[in-house]
Amino acid sequence: MSAILRTTDRRLFDLESELRETHKDGVKNLRLTAESGEIGIEGEARSYYDKQLLLEHLRSYTDQRISGARLIVRTNMYLNEHLSKMKPYSEAESKPQPLFVSPIKYRVLVASSDHNWLGKCVRQLEKVGCKVSAARTGIECLEEIRKDIPDILVVHDRLNWGGATGVLAAAADKGYFNRLRALYCGIPETSLDEVTEMPHLPAEIYLTRCEGIEQISEFVQFVSIGYFDGATCPHEISRVEHAFFYPPQ
Repeated sequence: MSAILRTTDRRLFDLESELRETHKDGVKNLRLTAESGEIGIEGEARSYYDKQLLLEHLRSYTDQRISGARLIVRTNMYLNEHLSKMKPYSEAESKPQPLFVSPIKYRVLVASSDHNWLGKCVRQLEKVGCKVSAARTGIECLEEIRKDIPDILVVHDRLNWGGATGVLAAAADKGYFNRLRALYCGIPETSLDEVTEMPHLPAEIYLTRCEGIEQISEFVQFVSIGYFDGATCPHEISRVEHAFFYPPQ
């Protein structure tokens, strides 16, 4: 597939047909346009997760600028085959776990497509006594959560196939935040609205623009001993509750 697509090019029509078929369960009324060197996507996505999958699929075909502004997330339905395996926990099973325990008992899942950053983060958390597992894509992260819900999820902005916002939205939709807390690190300004506008946004998501391994380790230790809240956020980490960010908006 050429890196340059034009509205008059048959390949644009063929690509649109392929994307429609591949993403038929996640995106409806899909249409591609190409103007002034930019590929535009129109349609209705079922979730942030499905929107991210489509955008990343299209990026594999072209190096032109891609605009997903008209690709609207209409509902909070997650019908992807990976998410269909995730069953909500019953009320009895979803009671929050006690916080006042040693960090060594905490299970942490770290998700990032930056392999260098991921390796450093895993090693640092293991040093402070956590049991750590790793996921290199959004799909892999959701599969790990489905198999065994961790106590803490650390999700990096550089996460392919699903994206950080897609993973968090899916976990919130399935009620997993009754059992886990999440830190979204390296969050860019452009993702703030996507996070705060998620339906049924849980309070146990924390945001930070920093990506420092030591700061992430500190976050996990603060949470594990129960002294962490929106008012005592270390190193620019802020709680999502009431759309509280650092610095204040």
